[in-house]
Amino acid sequence: MKKTPANHRQRLMRLASHRGTIRPRDLEPVGIPRTYLQRLVREGTMERVARGVYRMVGGPATRHATLVEVARRVPAELPAS
Repeated sequence: MKKTPANHRQRLMRLASHRGTIRPRDLEPVGIPRTYLQRLVREGTMERVARGVYRMVGGPATRHATLVEVARRVPAELPAS
């Protein structure tokens, strides 16, 4: 499948609706440039809910939304103490 700007936009929106919240670093492994995230924020399609955490505007809120946002901000592996 050819990666066109419209395709990147659609893939980003699909990823955001599937995951609920996304981080800019989630985009690199799937080949979506981070600039598309900022474009969707400027358009009002997505919103920044915390530093480095974004979601679709008007998306369903879950009772665990805050916990998910915090978990997305914590690195996958914390350094051993």
